[in-house]
Amino acid sequence: MARWFPVMLRRQDSNLDLTAPKAVVLPLHHGGLRRDLPHHAQFCHARPGRSACPAPVVTSAEPVRNASVIAVRQRGRMTIRIDRVRSSTPELEAFIAAHLRDMEPTAPPASRHAQGTARLLAPDARLFVAFDDALVGTGALVPVEPEHEELKSMRTAPSRRGRGIGAAMLDALLGDARSRGIRRVSLETGAADFFWPAHRLYAKAGFDECEPFGSYAEDPHSLFLTLRLS
Repeated sequence: MARWFPVMLRRQDSNLDLTAPKAVVLPLHHGGLRRDLPHHAQFCHARPGRSACPAPVVTSAEPVRNASVIAVRQRGRMTIRIDRVRSSTPELEAFIAAHLRDMEPTAPPASRHAQGTARLLAPDARLFVAFDDALVGTGALVPVEPEHEELKSMRTAPSRRGRGIGAAMLDALLGDARSRGIRRVSLETGAADFFWPAHRLYAKAGFDECEPFGSYAEDPHSLFLTLRLS
């Protein structure tokens, strides 16, 4: 089965641990991405023999006293706590509201699928937040069908982007899913350039492009990705 990945830029950051992910680097055009291609063309066929693309990751993740908490340490720079939350706070409401506002320019209303705190805190959903000195990230899992869940509300605070928080949250969510016997995690993300950093993050984690799942339908503003969990 062929696998498809977005074209990825190499990025060097001395503050981050760099490891080789599953995705591969494809040749860039004059040092940049091909913006003249339709959005599906940004997922390029992975060819054997290419060098691995380093991705910023956190250096360790370990359980804390409460089973709903994961402590994520980023090599001596800061400590990020990733907690499962079951009730809202004004800070969380503001963070999710900002996420919804971020989505407004990216697609028409019918093509925007970000959800508010009411759905993310429903009994069948699992909402996680990342903290250092403030709330800096969110991510959630909601059921699609037995052993299949959807990744929702992945957001990092604008001032903290590029520091591996999104990768840490994704790792925590996938670990949570695996621990509960979930076999597949899927997601819908936007096709606009705004979402390219997310495309690269998901490709590095091993997600493949897929058909619409659950209640979704084909939409030129959407990209559907899935990951089979071992």
